[in-house]
Amino acid sequence: MDRTEVVRDLRRNMSHAEKLLWTVLRGHRMLGLKFRRQEWVCGYVADFLCASLRVVIEVDGEYHRAFRARDARRDSRMRAHGYYVIRLKNDDVERNLQQVVQDLTHALQRMIPKRSRTGQAHQ
Repeated sequence: MDRTEVVRDLRRNMSHAEKLLWTVLRGHRMLGLKFRRQEWVCGYVADFLCASLRVVIEVDGEYHRAFRARDARRDSRMRAHGYYVIRLKNDDVERNLQQVVQDLTHALQRMIPKRSRTGQAHQ
């Protein structure tokens, strides 16, 4: 499978939690930011990417518990290339989406340059 086929397959087979979060992130719905799903970043496929802020959001299920060391290496590589990685648990997204959205909103607001938030340059 080539890279395009890999991400197409991942998009078609998103977890329930990923689908829920995508309904919040897609179409500039969160703070007007553009997110892409299942996007290549540093040789890995990120669940969600906001390229303008260099933010990666990963939604982890039971599968990731067995691969914590691998995930840590992946996160480290992304951070070394200037990406900020946010990891969410499937259970949190599925059981308390409203709180997850609130937490994400607060985290992302801190990353948006002041000029973008106010429409004016910070003085």
